[in-house]
Parts: sequence; C-alpha cells; structure tokens
Amino acid sequence: MELMPMVSQRLSKFTSHQPPFAHAGVPRFLITKQDRINAEAIQWICTQVFPAGDMKICTSGMDAGALLQREPFDFILLGLNFPDIDGLKLVQQVCKLRLNSRLIVVAERRDEPLLSGLHSAPVNAIIDLAADSTNDFKQALRLVHAGEVYIRPTLRSLLVERNPVHDVRQELSRAEIRVLRVIGAGHDNQEAARFLGLSEATIQTHRRNIMRKLKGTNTVSF
Repeated sequence: MELMPMVSQRLSKFTSHQPPFAHAGVPRFLITKQDRINAEAIQWICTQVFPAGDMKICTSGMDAGALLQREPFDFILLGLNFPDIDGLKLVQQVCKLRLNSRLIVVAERRDEPLLSGLHSAPVNAIIDLAADSTNDFKQALRLVHAGEVYIRPTLRSLLVERNPVHDVRQELSRAEIRVLRVIGAGHDNQEAARFLGLSEATIQTHRRNIMRKLKGTNTVSF
C-alpha cells in the first residue's frame, strides 16, 4: 500500500456523541477491502493505535453486509470496489442499519468518481490510501475515536463542489450550491460554517439568498 504524507485536518462532528466500545473496552474492527493485502496493511495500522483491538477482515461486500447484521463492530472500514456489490450501495446499507459504529471509507484514486455519492452519508472519515501516510491514517483513527471527522482536503472538494443536478439550482452561485448541499445533508449553520471554512453569518446570508432565488418553486424550506 503506497502512502504519502499530508496534513491532517479536523472537521465538524456529524454526531455529538460516540458510544463506548461494545465489548468491555475492547474495540472491534471490521475491515472490508477486496484486496486482502491492502486489508492486512490496514489491519496492521489499526493494531498500532488499538493493540488490543479485535480485528476481522472481509474481502466480500455481500459477506460484510450480512456479518454486520449479526455482530456488533465499533469501527467499520469499507472500501468502495467489490465484485459482488456496488460500494456506494454497501455504504447505504450500512447507514440504514443505524449501527452504533464509526464508519470509515478507505478510498483509492480509482474511487474518485464514486466519492461524490457520499455527500449525504454520515461517514466519520474518508481516508485516501494513495495520499495519506501511515501516521495520517493513525491520526484519523484517533480523531474518529474522539468523535471528530477526518476527510482529506483534496477529497472534500469532491463532496461539496459538484455541479448541480436539478435545473432549479442553475440560478445559484457556486458558493450557494456548496452551502445548499451541506445544509441539505442535515448540518446546521455552525457545522456548515466549520465544514466550508466560512463564518456562520456568511452561511446565513447564503441561505437567505438561496431562499430568495428559489422563491416560488416547489423547493422545501430549509
């Protein structure tokens, strides 16, 4: 697994509370990657941060989905490429289970076209295997354990800087589209401000402008 250094960045919390470990203080990890060599490398990194952790590797997306319905895990690390299931569909299935787990997407360069589909998924971290160093990976695990969110800045742009899908949004500026997508994913003004690097006053101004421009449409107020 080729890893290159980067500067870790803290982002706003998706949740205000993370539950304690399910098994008497021993964290359980489910590492799901199609490539077992990468999965074992990820396992090694996890054991550096949590030496007593209970690690399980799964190379099948379908098997991982079935396993999650039977057993509790504290950390779920998912790849996005599997021969038996679409990676985004697997993430959606995991989210629907409403597990008390920390969800970490472990992405690679070939996954970039899929990452925009994660904009509304309550993931705790998105790690880039091609760019994040081993130390960055460890730091991401520590941040997620502490209730923080970790997303590599270069990947963050894929989540919040995309072209609008609906024609009604063609009237909005790029900045307003970014705010609309983040707020639409369920974040309040404070979280959106931290996520986008803006002030809360600026977020509120963008929201007023969005509502003014979309006035008279069937768009729901937000």
